[in-house]
Amino acid sequence: MTIQGDVIFCDDIRHEITGKALLIGCYGATMNVSGDFPITIDRLMLACRLFLPAAHIPASTKLMVYYPQSSDEPDFEADIPMPPQMSGAELAEVPRAEEKFDPRLQVTFQVELEDMDISSEGFIRVRAQCDDNYIRVGDLRVLKLNEEAAPTEEEPKL
Repeated sequence: MTIQGDVIFCDDIRHEITGKALLIGCYGATMNVSGDFPITIDRLMLACRLFLPAAHIPASTKLMVYYPQSSDEPDFEADIPMPPQMSGAELAEVPRAEEKFDPRLQVTFQVELEDMDISSEGFIRVRAQCDDNYIRVGDLRVLKLNEEAAPTEEEPKL
């Protein structure tokens, strides 16, 4: 089983006492910005999830974020705490949606990025390195808003 991940980019994340997270100002595939580059994004929140095979939890996991103009060096980097390895008896107790699938764990965490200097259009890329595996967690395209052609109607609802 492979390690997978995903991310939701948003303006804010708040938490209720029931444990629910409220994601405010969620972006789809694109963040449209007004004005000319370079710009500074005051705050961007990342709601991240990694899905791990319960039998093979990585010893070390690191999250890396690259801004559009980045080189190969991440603009933000943080270690992600991992749960301890599980024994055979513990693995048998991991809840499964369907018995035919191997048990997996979900590691959920939030990241706050502040004062992001973006010098050009491109992608904010979120990656994780789990031991020797490099995982694409998600991407957000940053585009300059064409204010003359800005949409005047809401997006269609499905």
